[in-house]
Amino acid sequence: MDRYSLIIAAGGSGSRFGSDKLFVEINERKTVLQQSVDPFLNFENITEIIIAVQKISVEKVSKLFSDERIKVIEGGENRTESVFKALNTINQNEFIIIHDGARPFVTAALIDKLLEKKNEIGSFLYIPVTDSILKKNKASFLTVDRNEYMAIQTPCCFKKSVLQEAYEKKKKCEELYDDVSLVIKYTGMMPEAVLGDPGNKKVTYREDISGIANLVGVGYDIHRLE
Repeated sequence: MDRYSLIIAAGGSGSRFGSDKLFVEINERKTVLQQSVDPFLNFENITEIIIAVQKISVEKVSKLFSDERIKVIEGGENRTESVFKALNTINQNEFIIIHDGARPFVTAALIDKLLEKKNEIGSFLYIPVTDSILKKNKASFLTVDRNEYMAIQTPCCFKKSVLQEAYEKKKKCEELYDDVSLVIKYTGMMPEAVLGDPGNKKVTYREDISGIANLVGVGYDIHRLE
């Protein structure tokens, strides 16, 4: 059985949400961050978990978890830097899972599906694009075929050596990419695309809390943790 290390990217500022969304309680008095991590704790073959957060939140986040596999570190100035810093602290396991700290309704079944279908490079979750899309340029808008696009979700999974190669090559470029695009662009390797779940939404705006809660049939209550 393969063994995995898990990176939780949780260093965002929450500027679009209006506050630090990671500490908002949405169900059973658990925070967005706790619910994003909890399903992974049931996997015994995930042997280490690195949560990358803002410097100001390291102590606060550490108090949310008691699992001995979890280590909370200070992240970078953006998501890419946070994942890279977390990657450099991992010293075991051939495969790395990466998940957004603000994607709280991932399920154990979806994680299991991702890992089961991975190829020698890894795997990632996607959902088809259902909205119409226009591409914006300086002068006008261009029509595109939405069937040629997919929306990427986390978690994703990569062979550690492949992920390291991608991040090392990326250091020479200022552009920011999600992990899947980064691996494909800088290594030319293709992880397995696995159909995700529309319910596995990322919390970006306050309205997303209500939308997710209604989708899964739970109530929500917003509190700030002291």
